[in-house]
Amino acid sequence: MRSALILSLAAALATTTLSVSCTSDDPIASGDIKGNSIKFGVSTDYLRSSKMTDNILKEFHVYAYNNNAATPYIDNLAIRKTDGNEWQSTSSVYWPSNGSLSFYAFAPGDLVDHDPREPNYYDTFADSNPATTDLLYAVNRDMTAPGAKVGLNFRHALSKVAVKMMSGNSNLIVNVSNVIINGVNSRGNFHFPEANTSDYPAPENTGTWTDQNTPKTLVLHQAKSADQILTLSSTATDLGDLGLGNHGAKFVIPQTLNQTNENGNEAYIGVMCLIYDANTGEKLWPNANTSDENMVNGSAFGDGLLKFPLSSSLISEWYPGYHYIYNLIIDSNEDTASLEFVAPTVDSYVEVTSTYE
Repeated sequence: MRSALILSLAAALATTTLSVSCTSDDPIASGDIKGNSIKFGVSTDYLRSSKMTDNILKEFHVYAYNNNAATPYIDNLAIRKTDGNEWQSTSSVYWPSNGSLSFYAFAPGDLVDHDPREPNYYDTFADSNPATTDLLYAVNRDMTAPGAKVGLNFRHALSKVAVKMMSGNSNLIVNVSNVIINGVNSRGNFHFPEANTSDYPAPENTGTWTDQNTPKTLVLHQAKSADQILTLSSTATDLGDLGLGNHGAKFVIPQTLNQTNENGNEAYIGVMCLIYDANTGEKLWPNANTSDENMVNGSAFGDGLLKFPLSSSLISEWYPGYHYIYNLIIDSNEDTASLEFVAPTVDSYVEVTSTYE
């Protein structure tokens, strides 16, 4: 069988501008005046659409430091969108009487639990929906103009990974019960950049990750009954559009895509499926010649397992802010007889698509 993998990498630009105004009572420092309330201008200039961008951004949190002091001048302040589509802070904030302020913002609010100038530990499995939430961050350092609007341009801290599947051979019926991503590091330390994120992306103003660890398995599709099994066709099936179980695009920690992780486990996309002859109904795969590695012990449907590598000769790492789309094509080789569907080979391709809207 020929199992082909096509990887599309989409990095694009979209712009949304929001206004954030803080109320003017309960100042946080003596001597401050109401005219010096801090206001925020929020944008996502270098973001592609995701679950945390545009009008879906409901809340972000802010730290600020006066003259880079050890103690925060603004300590994890929440800025929230009201039902009337207005933005309000949960506490009034004012410019200091002297010095500058450096701002560090992020969403959602549980990304940072201490000084953002230090590494912050993050676990993509910290909630009940693993890897389904994006993380955004923004930095604006050394602002000195009281009354000026603080510009916060948010960026993605994570990589987004999605899978599409198809079969272009009308002589085959490919039934897919489960799709996973195996061996993805789920924990690591995030480092805010020390330069402003309002500038065009560069290494010095882009957040980084270190100590990626704890490989896990991400479930993109899981058929819990026969009616949830996918039958592939020549039109690609986007697992993110199905609405079944814990499937869909995943937001993952950027990381090097090793063939094996630190525990010796493989890093791959796993597809549990059955393949039939469309004309006779004969099951072609798995069969008596299928290796133990490609058999799924205990499968309710008798599935075999196809493995598609996450890395290829052209891509070896996931980067923050990039959307990786793996297009899986499961076809047969015309020169191969039905009983010889044994160990499929994998062809890897990389496409880079830049879209400007």
